[in-house]
Amino acid sequence: MFLYSLGTNLKDSQDRILKLMHVLGDIQGAGIGTYRMTDFKNTDPIDFPYPSGQFLNVVIFAETYLSQEEVEAVFKEVELKHGRTEQCAIETPELIPIDIDLILWQFKVVKAKDLERPYIKEALEEFYITPKY
Repeated sequence: MFLYSLGTNLKDSQDRILKLMHVLGDIQGAGIGTYRMTDFKNTDPIDFPYPSGQFLNVVIFAETYLSQEEVEAVFKEVELKHGRTEQCAIETPELIPIDIDLILWQFKVVKAKDLERPYIKEALEEFYITPKY
């Protein structure tokens, strides 16, 4: 079991996130299944150095038979295929087409800094998850 977040600050945020959730679920061999997900949350940018509108985020509790490294590779591949490229980062750094962050793996903290984000804290409470450090 693992916890991850999807976020974007583009105008078609909810449609984009829903599409990417389906993409992650449909990747042949990825074996990433959604167990539970939070409601969509609009948030102000956190630790983001560029002027930006709000981000739309969702946190997902999922399961897979893949290793952590394989899941991270799938996430990176999906980000690249859906616009999170070096060229995008250079030309329009204020626009984030998609951001996929692995937060917990087998209840162990992967990104401690993200645990401070309010929508992540809410997800942990909602899913009754106590992270292991």
